[in-house]
Amino acid sequence: MIEVLIPTYGRPVALAATLTALAFQQRLPARIIVSDQSAAPVAALPEIQTIARLLGTRGVACAFLRNLPRRGLARGPRASRLTLR
Repeated sequence: MIEVLIPTYGRPVALAATLTALAFQQRLPARIIVSDQSAAPVAALPEIQTIARLLGTRGVACAFLRNLPRRGLARGPRASRLTLR
């Protein structure tokens, strides 16, 4: 089973292109999760809703999760204290 996680922040056109490309893959993912840190929710945009419906008709579940407040790639208070060895 293939699952896709897409983090996004303020790039609705790039997200729409990515979702469209996923919709036409030969081997479709079972689920797509979009982690949205944009100021306005991308799931509310008509073009994103259209692509999500298209994916749904092809059997791909789409979930749009708001991930606020923005904390960057390394989330949490301990992230800045971690070191690589």
